[in-house]
Amino acid sequence: MAIVIVFTALSLVLEPIRIPVLFWPGQYFRITELPIVIVYFLFGFKAGFSVALLNTIGHITIFPEATGILALPWFLAVVLSLFIGFEIATRVVNRTLDRAHLQENRKRKPVFYFTTFGILTRVTIMFFVDYGMYRFFLPLVIGRTLSDIYIFGLMPAMIIFNIIVPLILVPTAYFTAKVICTNMGIGNEML
Repeated sequence: MAIVIVFTALSLVLEPIRIPVLFWPGQYFRITELPIVIVYFLFGFKAGFSVALLNTIGHITIFPEATGILALPWFLAVVLSLFIGFEIATRVVNRTLDRAHLQENRKRKPVFYFTTFGILTRVTIMFFVDYGMYRFFLPLVIGRTLSDIYIFGLMPAMIIFNIIVPLILVPTAYFTAKVICTNMGIGNEML
């Protein structure tokens, strides 16, 4: 529980650090997901999801935005889409590499699978989640409906964004978790 609280606090401290996305005005690259993914790699799904949930609640209360309560399911869908990819990657790695090869290929293959499946699931799932949020729920907040043409015009930017974020986030989190695991002796066998 203490680890969850520490990483949630770290995630909330990183929340104000935002890098504008040039191809999608109004959207930002956020570093706040990094501690969540690190916790997933160290302790698994439950701890990672707990940090994501507490981060979202803290984000809504400390850093309120115009989207209001919509931020909760939206951010959790982002995190869950990555975690689903990680779970698939874990199964693929366990099936394709036996224990002897796991030691030999430990440095490059798991991070490749985590990144690849993280991107695939995030792009696939978030396509539908983003469409649903922009089409049905965001109009409740902004007071007017958005046309399908406008939403589908944003989709290429959303897809590129959902490719870039895991491409940077997953290897960074994986290798950070690996360093933590090596130096502190905590974590799981995948690192």
